[in-house]
Amino acid sequence: MDFFSKTGINIDSLLSSQKSVVLFGAGLAGRNALSVLRDKGINVLFFCDNDKGKQGTAIDGVKIFPPSYLLDKKKETVLISSDYCGEIAEQLREMGIGNFYYFGFCFDYDRWHGHFDSKRLKAASSRINIAHSLFSDDISRNLFATLIEFRCTLGSSGGSWSPFEEYFHPLVKPIQGDTIIDGGAWTGDTAEVFSRTLNGNCHIYSFEPDEESYHKLTENVASRYLSASVYPVKSGLWSQATTLKFESSRDNSMQHQVSEDGDCQIEVTSIDKFSSENGLKIDLIKMDIEGSEVEALNGARETIYKFRPRLQICSYHKFDDLWEIPILIKKILPDYRLYLGHHSQNIFETIVYAKCQ
Repeated sequence: MDFFSKTGINIDSLLSSQKSVVLFGAGLAGRNALSVLRDKGINVLFFCDNDKGKQGTAIDGVKIFPPSYLLDKKKETVLISSDYCGEIAEQLREMGIGNFYYFGFCFDYDRWHGHFDSKRLKAASSRINIAHSLFSDDISRNLFATLIEFRCTLGSSGGSWSPFEEYFHPLVKPIQGDTIIDGGAWTGDTAEVFSRTLNGNCHIYSFEPDEESYHKLTENVASRYLSASVYPVKSGLWSQATTLKFESSRDNSMQHQVSEDGDCQIEVTSIDKFSSENGLKIDLIKMDIEGSEVEALNGARETIYKFRPRLQICSYHKFDDLWEIPILIKKILPDYRLYLGHHSQNIFETIVYAKCQ
């Protein structure tokens, strides 16, 4: 399949060609975007926002206007600084405005900008095509193609997201009696949803290496009466048991990750080691571990081969996760049928779902 028939865009090249832009979205992402653009010497002419309460106010001297203000300024480049990129993009198209691009990743520009490089994506085209062919239904294949196009065009081509709830693919979801690995538990949000949905008839091992998040996880498990079904584990998931450097200084603890430049150290283990030592038969593995998914899958090979658990693996943290993770899963166990879900209007919350035939 030709994913690159449309003219591709590189975010760095796009920004370097701009002297001024308009930001659509005057929330926290808009504030972040303003800071990034000013650092790059790009003038923000004004904000647009659908929130009438914000219209007529300003952020750091930049005024906020209603979207209708753009009708006389259709030639201006609009950067969408909002989590609601899909809805805003459709709104701009209906207004006859076509010169817009997704910029909602600006809260951590250095981490995410490399995802939006059409030349780099094209260089990976052979692997992208392989992954596309591995999905088991047209819905997943079409969604995969849409996500590649979104990254090639910075959202100017539109986007798509899945109609089902995150981690609840109709064919790959938790069921009563499951023993579940919850990789990247954070403060227990997903574990709580799983436990409530299954009426507590499950065993969830929630792995969280970050000190602050683990403390909140244990508090939440106790205060929300989840102790009979949710078991916090103060560890990260990796290909083996070891100690790694970890970046825990970001304002948003959901963004903490393994990094060579980390400010602290964490203990990690493998799913194979943990399940073997504890005599567990694993039914479902969920991972949202900030780019460590490939390592953790490699540390779960024996568990996957022996128990054939359903998989829910986040596949967007690293540039090539979207295609390399489905390829890896099929390599570990070819019997898996793969499906794709996307649970946001932007680049985040893409999940590969896998179930054995």
